[in-house]
Amino acid sequence: MEHSYLLIHNIEISGKWHELEGNCEEELEDVKKDQQKINRFLAERSGLTIEEIAKLSRKGELLRPDEAKELGLIDEII
Repeated sequence: MEHSYLLIHNIEISGKWHELEGNCEEELEDVKKDQQKINRFLAERSGLTIEEIAKLSRKGELLRPDEAKELGLIDEII
């Protein structure tokens, strides 16, 4: 939509630390693998490199619709 934004960011775990105490390292590895899959998908879709996508997601980049379209992250603005 013309007046909306796309937020690209890393996967976050919130409010679940009490559940993760025993297997934090395993959970962190799973999150890293999921983030890598998302970055790879977005890179393939957009034509950006995985490193460029990772940089955008680390910064929590907020993109205007025209920027998201220009990067190939969305197909059209409605």
